[in-house]
Amino acid sequence: MEREELAELFQTYGTDVFRLAFSYLGSQADAEDVCQTVLLKLMGARTRFEGPKHEKAWVVRTTANACKDALRSGFRRHTVGLEAAPDAAVPDEPDSGGV
Repeated sequence: MEREELAELFQTYGTDVFRLAFSYLGSQADAEDVCQTVLLKLMGARTRFEGPKHEKAWVVRTTANACKDALRSGFRRHTVGLEAAPDAAVPDEPDSGGV
C-alpha cells in the first residue's frame, strides 16, 4: 500500500514541489532531495487535512521550509560547484622508494 500511496502523492504534488524547490535552490539534485523529503513527510503526516486546498497549502509551506533549511545548512555554505574549482594539474605519483 505504501508504494501505491507514494506514487499517488507524487502524481498529485511531485511537479509542484519540484518546481518550487528548484526555484529556491537552483539545483536539480537538491530540488529532487527536497521533493522526496516533502512527499515522505506528507505520507507519514498525522495531520488530518480539512480538504485538498488545506493539504496543498501544507505541502507548499513544508516545501518552502525544507528549502530554507537546505539553504541554511552548513554543507551548502561550505561547498562550491566543480565549475568554480581552478584547473589544477594532477600531481605525479610518489616514487615507491625502491623497496
